[in-house]
Amino acid sequence: MLALFEKSGNEKLMKQVLTSLFDAVSESREIRHYFLNVRLERLIKDQMLYSPYILHRPDRYDAGDVSQTATTDIQIRMRLFDEIVFNLRRILKEANFPEDDIPRLSADMMEIIEETRCQANDTVIAVLKPLDLVGEALANYLRRQRVDTRLEPNGDLYAFTGVTYPFWIRQNPEKLTITIFIQAYAKERVTLETVQAIADKANKTPMSFTVQAREGTSVPIFGAQLVFPYQLGVPIRLFMRSIRQVGIDFEKALLQDTDQRLRNVVK
Repeated sequence: MLALFEKSGNEKLMKQVLTSLFDAVSESREIRHYFLNVRLERLIKDQMLYSPYILHRPDRYDAGDVSQTATTDIQIRMRLFDEIVFNLRRILKEANFPEDDIPRLSADMMEIIEETRCQANDTVIAVLKPLDLVGEALANYLRRQRVDTRLEPNGDLYAFTGVTYPFWIRQNPEKLTITIFIQAYAKERVTLETVQAIADKANKTPMSFTVQAREGTSVPIFGAQLVFPYQLGVPIRLFMRSIRQVGIDFEKALLQDTDQRLRNVVK
């Protein structure tokens, strides 16, 4: 998302867009309660911090779909929410953003705005700090979210229940990143070229990542990886939404394996 702002100007432009939206909402008697307890400075800061946790969703952008992702207790009537989205799109258009970029920008920005609103009204911790992620802390948190994991010999976590498709989680305490690895192995005697052809076909479908084919220890691998920074913490709602979406999209990618050349571990 930040790349789209850089393409159209710079991060200063993002602040201007958010300031205009904040002012437009605050000045409207009907929708001004949307930003109750929310400060403009926090809106801007969160857009910068949480952008890596918003997955690319071409299907959602094409449909023009922007939905409320805040907790139900602070959601507003859909008609009012649509008015806020309309205001944001108007502001982006007036700021000379390309028409093709506006659906993606408005959807991604609204998802982070909804997270900012949640955090302003949270009564429990909603951001895991780096110190909260040492040892088995991440595994314990995932377990509370009904995602079971096991510790692999190399220190990775393998998430195998509570998700659409299993994946590995690797923490890098030096770079303060979390990497998600999701993959399927080719069956015996299936070549790398065949797996690459499946990947090329899968990448033509709307997904939140790009699938790649690579050589494995014994057979080729069909997979993807996503990296989430946590220098300033992990917004747990956005993180859980993202990793669940990864599993859903990988299942879509596997549907392109029509000749069943890959091992699908959930079948």
